[in-house]
Amino acid sequence: MEYINGIEVYVSDNHLYTKIIKRHKKKRINKKWNKRYGIKTIELPRKDIFVMDNKIIIHTKYFEKLKEKLNNPLRRVLWT
Repeated sequence: MEYINGIEVYVSDNHLYTKIIKRHKKKRINKKWNKRYGIKTIELPRKDIFVMDNKIIIHTKYFEKLKEKLNNPLRRVLWT
């Protein structure tokens, strides 16, 4: 756990979402592909930040970006 400006920051490697690799825009085709090839998913880090009271939950990759942006006084805008 780390602190930024008195706010607790929980850095988590489990802050992920899954994405189906092979997709089609039609639901019918997706059902067939899932039956034939199975569902293959990849896990990607979530870009969003959860803020609750005085706590923040963020993925490790984006926490490093956040620290870089906050330490640079010329660029205080996040994720530009």
